[in-house]
Amino acid sequence: MIRTTTTTTTTTTRQTKRLAAVFLLCASLASFHSFLPNSRILQESSSIDASVTANDASLAVSSINNDDHCWRKCPQGRVNRIFFNGPGGRGAGLGDRRWIIDDLAGLAGYLCAELVLSRPFVLLNEEHNNGKHLSHDLQWKDLFTLKFAEDDKPVIVENEDNVNGGYPGYQRIISRGRNWKAGFKTAQDHSWAQEEAWRQGDLNAPGFVWELIYTNAYANDLTGSALPLLTPDLQEKLGHHYNPDVMKPLLHLNTVRGEKLVGCQYAETKNEPSQEVKMIRDLIIERIQDHSPNATFGKLHLRRGDAINECDTHIVKVKKYLSCSLEDTEEKGHLTILLSSDEQDDTYRQNILDLANDYEHVTMMDLDKITSQVIKEAVEVGKLESKFENNYFEYDLENRINGIFKFKLARHRAFECADCNPVVDML
Repeated sequence: MIRTTTTTTTTTTRQTKRLAAVFLLCASLASFHSFLPNSRILQESSSIDASVTANDASLAVSSINNDDHCWRKCPQGRVNRIFFNGPGGRGAGLGDRRWIIDDLAGLAGYLCAELVLSRPFVLLNEEHNNGKHLSHDLQWKDLFTLKFAEDDKPVIVENEDNVNGGYPGYQRIISRGRNWKAGFKTAQDHSWAQEEAWRQGDLNAPGFVWELIYTNAYANDLTGSALPLLTPDLQEKLGHHYNPDVMKPLLHLNTVRGEKLVGCQYAETKNEPSQEVKMIRDLIIERIQDHSPNATFGKLHLRRGDAINECDTHIVKVKKYLSCSLEDTEEKGHLTILLSSDEQDDTYRQNILDLANDYEHVTMMDLDKITSQVIKEAVEVGKLESKFENNYFEYDLENRINGIFKFKLARHRAFECADCNPVVDML
């Protein structure tokens, strides 16, 4: 039997028989290798500096077959909870939050837990939503779907964010600020003792709630180094069931740029669009194609806002960038470029669109305005709930129509700020 206690730390399955090797696109390519013992193949990737690129880092996932997998078994089920409420109410962009959530999902998978998050209107800021409040009805599943790789079950539990009023009998573990390690050690010991109790016939062993409150994930003291091991007595009791070299989760927060990372991939993003997304996506594509029925489509992404000092996106600079990038494209037929930008100044946006007037074979359309207009119309006729009228949903939609683009141009952050990206080489 596990004794129920309250601990506060302030200082510190569908078996797919596959693993996903995760490579960060902004870092150097890493190669697979077998990780002994048992010749198990674990996740391997190269790290990037998340504090710089969290809003833009993307993951490319490829799968390999193997006769075994690295996931911890969790015979008691994912009865535990990890709760994250962000850095004291200061929101951020969706990319930033996903960077953190992905690591928390890995910890949850290893600790036989599910993830509880403050709702999007708390963790996401208004700055990335054109200064507007997010609907309190918006849920994480409206923005993305994150599932455990082992059995396709959701990682995030919705509507449990009032943790103070729930989980009677659970052990409470509280970590504040950057101090995650002590809380993790307590949670890890508890979850493994819970599993051992289950193996001994105690099917009612209580779970834990590990609360990460007012915490700075990018400065935490846990994920940038080797995870703490279980206490020796627990290791002895568990025997072969405990294999940290194989089971440890793949984590990226606070790791050194270029460092090769190895770990087990517990969760993965499911990109199947909802019916709402499919409907709006198809309407956007239809509107674009109706405007330019015989064109070759491309995308121009200009990041302003928090990246304005990293990459020059003034009108004159963009004009020179397009002049070089579009050189020798006249014989490629009519080109239609879709503008995407976080810039809210209509004059700036119109000046960018007008740059197409320098070319007889080029037109430019405002993708952001087309997207927001299609969403607005769908809400007005009752095809879409009003909670979807937000920039995060628009951003997701625009990413889902990337298949129509034959070329992509961008002046973004420092790592995506070339003076020229020849379109003729992309066609």
